[in-house]
Amino acid sequence: MSPPFSAASSNDSISKEKRQVEEDYPKSWALAFLLVGLCLAVFVMSADRTIVTTALPYISDEFHSFPSSGWYASAYLLTSSALQPTFGRIFHMFNLKWTFLVAMAIFMVGSAVCASAANSNIFIVGRAITGVGSAGILSGSFVTIAHAVPLPKRPVYTAGIGMFYSFGSIAGPLLGGIFTSEVTWRWCFWLNLPIGAVTICTMAVLFNPRKRHDTSRLSLRQKLAQLDIGGGVLLLGGLTMLFLAFQFVNEGTPWGDGTIIGLLVGSFATIAVFVGWLWRRGEEALIPLSILRGRTMKFACANAFFLYSTLLLHVYYLSIWLQSVMARSAILSGVDLLAYIVPTALATIIAGIVTTKTGYFAPPAWIGCAIATVGAGLLITLHTHESTGDWIGYMIVAGAGIGLAIQQDFTAAQAVLPFEKVAIGTATITFSQTIGGALAVYVGNIIMIEELRGDSLPGVNMAKLIAAGATAFEHMLSPAALADVRVAYSSALRDVFITATVASGLAFLTSLGLEMRSVKDGTKSAGASDEERKTGTREGNSQ
Repeated sequence: MSPPFSAASSNDSISKEKRQVEEDYPKSWALAFLLVGLCLAVFVMSADRTIVTTALPYISDEFHSFPSSGWYASAYLLTSSALQPTFGRIFHMFNLKWTFLVAMAIFMVGSAVCASAANSNIFIVGRAITGVGSAGILSGSFVTIAHAVPLPKRPVYTAGIGMFYSFGSIAGPLLGGIFTSEVTWRWCFWLNLPIGAVTICTMAVLFNPRKRHDTSRLSLRQKLAQLDIGGGVLLLGGLTMLFLAFQFVNEGTPWGDGTIIGLLVGSFATIAVFVGWLWRRGEEALIPLSILRGRTMKFACANAFFLYSTLLLHVYYLSIWLQSVMARSAILSGVDLLAYIVPTALATIIAGIVTTKTGYFAPPAWIGCAIATVGAGLLITLHTHESTGDWIGYMIVAGAGIGLAIQQDFTAAQAVLPFEKVAIGTATITFSQTIGGALAVYVGNIIMIEELRGDSLPGVNMAKLIAAGATAFEHMLSPAALADVRVAYSSALRDVFITATVASGLAFLTSLGLEMRSVKDGTKSAGASDEERKTGTREGNSQ
């Protein structure tokens, strides 16, 4: 027979545990400062991916290194893409706080190397180091939110981080234009140091992971064995060969060249071996295939790939369209892109609020991808005499759609995965985004350059103009030839925007695979921590 006051005692016990869970989360003021630090880190990391688009001509001029300038972006994208899954394992195996701080420190070291580089080779090394650090910043920020905020309230916080992520991608060219025109391109990278210091201070002082995995009992040797270094090497090798092939094609090597064929075959073979390696390693793999068994994670990864491809194709090539076709300066083109930036940022926050209120992450993804596809389609119609009102309107539509959808994949991962797999799942989504964006930029550049090379204009040396860059050609041509070249660039960029529309359409189709799950079911959701399930903690636990 039960004791007479067992029910009351049980309720008191649960109430105490609830209070303990609530106390485990940062207080409101601490969470606010922590969020500022994370947003700043994500902003500089994201801006660093695109800031070289306007700074590149100045850097290559100073180092007399145009043939190797493609590596200024490639070195960063390669290490950033290849190491995303590795950081997911590291976050899972080691202390989240110190892993994030190390990633931030590596990012700052790489930035300092770039800012002080004496030649092109040192600059490329610095970009590669920066990419290593960046691989841990975005996924680390989302995992930090998972430790600092209850599941039902996470969408609005992840939306805040996502807003700065999108804002950084689009603000990068503007900042690059301002620094290179008004001060020096080196400030594009010195800027990262004080901002990174703010993040390190807030993270070191205000954050402590509230959940320790069973892996904390493993020895250092056991943890290192479970990092799956072999898988990381295979992934890095496969992506390196793929990026090299694209880079050589960008530099003019034909697709049929033996080097390109060899690199592509080697890349696909290595990636195939990597997939087999993942299957063989099981739960100890770099990316455990078990996290992809559910429908939502499969489609979330695919959606992240195509949606971020759309975003970076727009960010990179709308800037080129504004400068090469509409004759806008680097600074003014960055200002013009506010028509894309502001709707993206506002829509990201709105989507986070809606998801927090309703609990459902799928509808904003569906609606956002549909709107983004319409906006991307409108951008195909851009031409040399486009009215300002038209291209601003097109950018608003495309940016708003991207903003509504772009963070829902992270929310989906946190909602459907067990809490102990959130770090790896988040890193997998980030990897999908990063590799999608990196490949999209390469493909877009190949499409644009191949189209330009195919144009035969009287009295115009297209190879020389392509080598000069998308803005320098205006000082090399007569007014009549200049008008023809602007038309050629407009036509080439139209093909790039068609590619972006296809990517956006595929993002819409993959968004339909997201399950109609609610993050408000805090005690039932896979993404809730053990303490939240045990105590029934669901609503406003952050103080």
